Amino acid sequence: MSSFIREALRPGKFIADDIDGKIRDITEKSYSIKCELKEVMEKQQIKFYSTLDESQILVDKAKSLRGEMESLQNNIDGEVKNKLTSSTGEMKRLTEALQEVGLMLNFVNELVELDKLQTMAKEKQNEKIYYETAELLKKAFVLIQEPTNFIHKLDIYPILRDNSTLQREKFIYDMSEIWKACVQIKYDEPQDGIKITTLKVKTGCSEELRQLVMALEYYKELNFKINRFGSHLLSHLLEPIILSECVVLNAVENNCALLEVQCKRDSAKLSFPKTLENLMNVFDFLNEHLNFKIKDEVRLLEKIGCVTSDEFCDCFIKNCLSDTVPCSSEELGQFDEVIQQTEAFQKFLMEIGYFSLQKDTIIGYARNVDVLFANKLCQNILAKSRNIMQEFLHETVEVGLELPTNELLIQQEDNSPLESFKPTVLLNANTFHYPKCSISLSTVKLLKLLNEVLEQAVNSKELCSARLFHTARNVIELYCSIMPLHHKEFLENIPQQSAIFHNNCMYLAHHLLTLGHEYQDRLPSILQEQMTTFVDQVLVLRSIGTNIFLKQMQKQRDQLLEIVRDSGLHSIGASPELPNSTEKGMRQCLRQLELLKTVWMSVLPYNVYCKSIGSHLNSFVEELIFRVLGAEDIPSSTAVQLVTVFGVVSGRAPQLFREKGEIFMHVKSWPKFKELILVLGSSLRDIDGRWADGKGPLADIFQVDEIRKLILALFKNSERRAATLRQIK
Repeated sequence: MSSFIREALRPGKFIADDIDGKIRDITEKSYSIKCELKEVMEKQQIKFYSTLDESQILVDKAKSLRGEMESLQNNIDGEVKNKLTSSTGEMKRLTEALQEVGLMLNFVNELVELDKLQTMAKEKQNEKIYYETAELLKKAFVLIQEPTNFIHKLDIYPILRDNSTLQREKFIYDMSEIWKACVQIKYDEPQDGIKITTLKVKTGCSEELRQLVMALEYYKELNFKINRFGSHLLSHLLEPIILSECVVLNAVENNCALLEVQCKRDSAKLSFPKTLENLMNVFDFLNEHLNFKIKDEVRLLEKIGCVTSDEFCDCFIKNCLSDTVPCSSEELGQFDEVIQQTEAFQKFLMEIGYFSLQKDTIIGYARNVDVLFANKLCQNILAKSRNIMQEFLHETVEVGLELPTNELLIQQEDNSPLESFKPTVLLNANTFHYPKCSISLSTVKLLKLLNEVLEQAVNSKELCSARLFHTARNVIELYCSIMPLHHKEFLENIPQQSAIFHNNCMYLAHHLLTLGHEYQDRLPSILQEQMTTFVDQVLVLRSIGTNIFLKQMQKQRDQLLEIVRDSGLHSIGASPELPNSTEKGMRQCLRQLELLKTVWMSVLPYNVYCKSIGSHLNSFVEELIFRVLGAEDIPSSTAVQLVTVFGVVSGRAPQLFREKGEIFMHVKSWPKFKELILVLGSSLRDIDGRWADGKGPLADIFQVDEIRKLILALFKNSERRAATLRQIK
């Protein structure tokens, strides 16, 4: 039985020996390939030798060895396994040995594949097929980085990984350098006031550029290049063409297409058609030399437009198209030509891909001409009014009429009984005229501008009319805001300026009372339904003008009182004589009042002037009266000096008015001051006579306590003084 079995297994043993021999042969060949591959990889990855032929030989050997292994595997799986069921252990050992060799061969195949990808990438790059180069390098990079492969188990893996990364980065750097060599924007420092910017594109390399751009896009590096190029394109080519006087020239030089832009610094902008022509030349150049397809029908100019078109539109609209908006109704009809030119320009930019199909910013702005016209017109009005408000206030003109002496007359009808008396009020023809005074020439200009604006509102469409009317109101609001701030220093320190500004505000307020009603019936119906009036701004103007003038008056009043306080009147009775500073102080106060007369009388309406100067004079004499009445003892010599000093005031103060008698109307304390002078120079008998048992002029002006205190200060204790004091009660 055993001999039978041995005979049955003899062929199987022959086959096993044959397989074992083949496995040893394959193992030796695999080790040989492994050694050769290691030598090749060291040359390529470490010593950087060119080993293209050796790599191909290794690939061929590896393919042949894999064929032998597959054939052997089929024999094992097919014939041997079926016949050698009793030889399982031996076959398992042989199979494991074969798998180990297969694993080693996988290492070899992956290394060969990596080498093949890198070698092909170099060939494609040399052939300037950059997009395929990028794909091959990406595949090699993924093969190195893939965690499921076998390469990362090798000792040489870190070197392979670093070299693959380095090759990829070097390729991107090479692409960047080629881009710089093919597309350049150069600008020189301005010479003789002219700045020259040149856009240079290498000709005859459109396919190379396309491949380059596709490769950069493949590696997500294109956006950075486009952003940088677009930024230079805007700042050094497009914006200077819009903002200054420029000349655009085309040329071909040394296999390069050149676009040269020469701009004059600090020059005025060109006309709209000429600017448009220069911009078209730039975009024509870009379309001809740089507008190639990248992928999926996407062109390079579309990429450039995505990052620059918004900023370009803003600059073009703000600094070019807005200048063409008409400023008057006569120019409005000529704007159709601008709309047509703008439509053609936008259509061209859409055709070349710089503008997307959804972008209609430029033409949308131009077609909205009614709103643009109204906006620009109102902006110009506000700008003009602002310039007027900034003019000097002291350039004046005389306006108004002298006020009638009898503004209101009350007349009784003839033969009318007293109990049925119905007065008839007769108004002077000049009653509602503005009083004669001086106002700034700028105020006349401003009022003229308001009338021009309202007149234009009458003759405009409803939209523009409403805007113009409200702009007229805005002018007044602007006046109230700007004037006190812009002229602040003059208004605070120069009395004449504050008086002129007061007149300006009152003059404008006077005309604003009726300004809206003058045009109301002529304005469009949409405005007639509203309150087309300026009356609400009247009180604001009057308040501002009054406050400015009152602050100046307070400042002048404080200066007068300060002079009086420093004049020595507070020390009456401290010595038999008044200090020299007293008379000097009185004369200084009078000079200040006379200076105010000089700068105010010819400026203010006379009634306002009288009230203003009268208020100052009243504060002055009240302070003098207060100082004298506050003295405990007034020596006779001091009283004589006071009469002399106060006499100077009494003689010069009435000259502040046109008529001397007007001082009694506008200076409330003037009668008391005059009576004080009389008391200071009178005897007790004279004082007793002017008191007249409480019925004399002295009793009408002074209170009992005041006159008693004054007598006690002026006269020494005597029977006569006591008798006089008893009379005053």
